[in-house]
Amino acid sequence: MRCVQLSVLWFVTMVAVGFYSDSVKAESIEVDVVYPERAVDAGLTFTGSVSAVHNAQLASQQSGVVASIHVEAGDVVTQGQLLLSLDDTLAQLQFEQASAELNIAEVALKEAQRLHQELKALSKRQLVAQTLLAERQANISKAHAELKNAKAKLALQQELLTRHHIKAPFAGVVTDRMVDVGEWIGTQDKVFSLISSDKLRIELAAPQQYFAEFSQASTIQVNIHSQQNKNAVINSQVERVIASVNKANRTFKVFVTVPENSGLVMGSSAQVTIQLPAAENAQVWLPKSALKRHPDGGYSIFAINNNTAERVFVEVTQQHAERVAVKGASASQQYIKAGVELLQSGAKVSVKSVAGNAL
Repeated sequence: MRCVQLSVLWFVTMVAVGFYSDSVKAESIEVDVVYPERAVDAGLTFTGSVSAVHNAQLASQQSGVVASIHVEAGDVVTQGQLLLSLDDTLAQLQFEQASAELNIAEVALKEAQRLHQELKALSKRQLVAQTLLAERQANISKAHAELKNAKAKLALQQELLTRHHIKAPFAGVVTDRMVDVGEWIGTQDKVFSLISSDKLRIELAAPQQYFAEFSQASTIQVNIHSQQNKNAVINSQVERVIASVNKANRTFKVFVTVPENSGLVMGSSAQVTIQLPAAENAQVWLPKSALKRHPDGGYSIFAINNNTAERVFVEVTQQHAERVAVKGASASQQYIKAGVELLQSGAKVSVKSVAGNAL
C-alpha cells in the first residue's frame, strides 16, 4: 500500500514539474540590448628592416692575382661597370695562340678547297683517278672540322680572358671590398658586396592569424613612417606575401615596396602601418558584459533575431576599460548587453531597453 502511495506522489510531482517547466519555457527573458559602435581601424603596425631587392656577394670566376681595383666601398656603379681585374698575362697569350691556330685552320681549309677544285677539273677529262678526288674531298671535311675546333678553342680562351675581370651584375652601391692589389684569390673568395640602392623593400614578420587577410586582398595600402621626419608618411603597398609560416615564431614574411627617393637606407629599421581591407578587418565596440567566454578560450555574443537569442562567435581584438573590440559582429545588429553567462542560443527574449543606434 505504501509503495502505491509513493508511486502516485512521484507521478503528481513529475506532472507538476512538467507544467512548471513548460510555463518557464513559454516565458521570455527580458534583456537590455545595445547597438555596437564601429571601431576606427588604425591598421596593423609593424617594425621591419629595409633590405635590397638585389644584394650580392661577388666572387671571381677565375683564380689569380689581383692586378687592379677600379672601385672602392661606397662607390655607386652601373650595370656592367668594371670593378676588378686579375693578372691576365697568361690568358692573353693563350688567347693569341688560339687566334693564330684559327688563322692556320682557315688557310688550311682554303688550300684544301683549292686542291680539290684543281683535281675536279682534271677529273672531267678523265685524267685523275676517282679515288684521288675522294681523298681531296675528305681533306676538305677534315679542314672544316679543324676550323670548327680552332673556333671553339678561341671562344674558350676569350671566355677565360673575360673571367679575369669582374663587372657589376646590376646597378648599385659597393658596400664592402674584401681584397687588395697583389692578393691571390680563388673562385670561392668574396671580393665585393654590392646592393641595389634604387630597388629597396621592407621585410616584415606578420603573425600567422593575419595570413588569410593578406593573401586574399589584391592590393594592400601601406604607410611607411620616415625615420628622418617623424611627421612624414610615405605611401606604398605590399609587394608580395610569402606563403610559408616560420615554425619558430609563427610568422610569415611580407615585403613592402620602398618608393624611389624615400630617404630610407638599406639595413635600417622602418615602422610600417598596413591598412587591411575594411570588409576583411571590420571591428566594432561592445560592452565587456556582452561577451561570453568559452572553456576553450573562445568568445561569443548573443544577437536578437525574431525575439530569439542567437549565438555569434567573435574574435576579441582590443580591450579598453569596460569595452571590447571584436571582429565577426555586424554593425547593424542588436546584441544582448548583459547577463549572458547562463544564456543559451535559441532562448526566447524580450527587449526591455535599447542603447545606441544601428550603423
